[in-house]
Amino acid sequence: MATQPRPPDPARLGRLAWVTLLGVAWGQSSLILGTLGSPAPESVAQAVAIETSGLLTIAYVLAFRLWAPRLLAHPRRNAALLGIVNAAIVETIFLACQVAFGVEGIAAHPNLLVGLALRMPWYAGLVVLFVRAHDRWRFSVPAVLLLGGLYEAGVDWLLGAVLLGGAPIGPALVYLVTIYFWQFVVVYSSIVLPPALLVRAAPVREHAPGSRWADAVFPLGWLLPYAIYLVAALSLLAGAGSG
Repeated sequence: MATQPRPPDPARLGRLAWVTLLGVAWGQSSLILGTLGSPAPESVAQAVAIETSGLLTIAYVLAFRLWAPRLLAHPRRNAALLGIVNAAIVETIFLACQVAFGVEGIAAHPNLLVGLALRMPWYAGLVVLFVRAHDRWRFSVPAVLLLGGLYEAGVDWLLGAVLLGGAPIGPALVYLVTIYFWQFVVVYSSIVLPPALLVRAAPVREHAPGSRWADAVFPLGWLLPYAIYLVAALSLLAGAGSG
């Protein structure tokens, strides 16, 4: 039997909003104080990239009434395209900051096209699966932001395993969970929040019953095929570089 998403419990939504607000404030404080305490070019470049990504999301939210009506003819398709385009913009922001501050290791690759080739398959699959889940359940804004942080934490854990030869454990994992996660929320906010707002403005469709949170974390399943793709792509790059 088809069903419609149930509205979230107001008390639970209020608690989630406070957790998200305080968590983002903690992440921003850690980022700013850490950068001021150790103003190395790499730290400054990363901080500027993260803050610029957050400003992009704020711009989308403030201009929602200007851009959303133009995309509502096909809200779900356009929501996915919007998230994918924003992901490419975020990657471009990180590379621009890397170049501007003359540092390395901020962007996925010093060549933008190569960086996009490495990262966009992850973003494309993630956004399509997220939009599908959000269309089904209409997650709250705090939940959407937290899911963005979770998705980024997942791919960062994977990149640590693939590129560094081992997933983050010990102190690195503690930092990932307690500090970096809240910075990831800001970085991924423009990838998940504008598409979520667009879908929320569209009429609700009926769907087969299922689990809200199983659907919410299902995009992390895309990490497995993406890991295979990433290993193959990096092997090709290494072969091309040594040839």
